[in-house]
Amino acid sequence: SVIGLARWALHDDAQVNPRLDALDRWLGWTQDMLFNLGSDLATLPPDRRASAPRIAQRDINALESAIDDAQEQLPPLDAFIHPGGTQAGAYLHLARAVCRRAERSMVELARTEPVEPLALAYVNRLSDALFAWARFVNYERGAGEHRWNPGSSPPDAV
Repeated sequence: SVIGLARWALHDDAQVNPRLDALDRWLGWTQDMLFNLGSDLATLPPDRRASAPRIAQRDINALESAIDDAQEQLPPLDAFIHPGGTQAGAYLHLARAVCRRAERSMVELARTEPVEPLALAYVNRLSDALFAWARFVNYERGAGEHRWNPGSSPPDAV
């Protein structure tokens, strides 16, 4: 759902910016993969149809290539950054947090039920992709990154 919000926030810019349009297509593909993953997790192994869509190594490889492509277009990251920036960027940061929570839940589930290792690997890589894509959207739209300041002092007044 949060990826859908990010796509909604990207919509107008994706119509005129080919790089953001390409990202929108990646986000649509990601939504399809998450439906495949959800179907896989919801079905016990003996009940799975052989023809049912599942996460494959090629999907993980594609995601890793997308991460590399996005990062190559960005300035190097030399500090932690706060989530935020544009609306689409903020939604992608939120999607990353949801993805990381899903990964923790899948790891917990794997302690008692069979969980496909490729599904876990995909979700792990997806959180990195969502981070890279959030940075990419913000960069494309000219939104600066807000660096973490570990020695920050409180403001004087509201």
